[in-house]
Amino acid sequence: MEVWSRIGIHKMRSLHLWNRLLSSSHHINNIRWYQSYTPSITTSKRYLTTNPSASHDQKPTPSVSIDKKEVKKFDELASQWWDVNGHAKMLHRMNPTRIAYIRSGIEVHLLSHSHSNSHSKRQEKDQQTDAGTDMKGFQRENGQGTRIKLPLDGVSILDIGCGGGLVSEPLARLGAQVLGVDGSSQGVYVATEHAKLDPMVQGRVEYRQATAEELVSERKQFDVVCALEIIEHVKNPKEFLKDCSSLVRPGGLLFLSTMNRTVKSYMIAVLGAEYVARVLPVGTHQWTRFVRPEELSTVLESFGMKSEEVVGIVYDLFTRSFKYSQDHSVNYIFMASKKA
Repeated sequence: MEVWSRIGIHKMRSLHLWNRLLSSSHHINNIRWYQSYTPSITTSKRYLTTNPSASHDQKPTPSVSIDKKEVKKFDELASQWWDVNGHAKMLHRMNPTRIAYIRSGIEVHLLSHSHSNSHSKRQEKDQQTDAGTDMKGFQRENGQGTRIKLPLDGVSILDIGCGGGLVSEPLARLGAQVLGVDGSSQGVYVATEHAKLDPMVQGRVEYRQATAEELVSERKQFDVVCALEIIEHVKNPKEFLKDCSSLVRPGGLLFLSTMNRTVKSYMIAVLGAEYVARVLPVGTHQWTRFVRPEELSTVLESFGMKSEEVVGIVYDLFTRSFKYSQDHSVNYIFMASKKA
């Protein structure tokens, strides 16, 4: 395990966004808006079948961060990505909270220039929803021949470690132009097939079997880069974070979510989830690969990123859903920005 330099817990910024998220009305609005863009998930064999010829697909360029054992593990689990009772069950439950947070960060840091501007955008969004966006988020005419603008229209997003597309698809439904990349050929195949089931995401989302290094070599940059629940599975976290930072355009955002390396996370995420509750396959996580928020902050700032905020995500046993918290000891989501 690589030992990163420790300079103490970094004080996270952007407190107005934290207060915005803790506001009950804003939190409920975000979750509702995400749900309005989520089609019902079924277990159709059409997209739970992996590609038998995927082993013959072109392999991504050798990577200093990709762990072949991890890729093989997720290749074997790929058919279950959209099974809400499969290995990704907890990710399905976490998704509304993750998508709401990412959308909030984009609105505050990329699409808004002031608190009043942000408030007027929320009012406009509510009016647009009433005017004619149906419950699956399709754009349609509002009675006067005007197309409804989706909230993330014009935002380019890279989803690194996209798996079956659990994050890419909701962001595409919100209007973003999304590229999902993954080292797992089977995962990319499942994501591509699943996207064909929803006309709303067609033309808005693309999937590639590729590495972050490849995109850096192609000089790609995006408004937003997401790397969710992936850094704990890579071989070289520092190099991975360097590539993630390079892929963010000046003025853009980087979102990472992972698990903290604490005794509590070992008890809950490893022993509890894998060995007791059995909600995850044994061996899904290696606790020594978990990353502390202050480690992320230190490394990212060495690559020219600015740490904006860290928010805990905790599981509510009563509602069987995740919610925001100031407790970062197990799951958390981290936001950083690049100077324009």
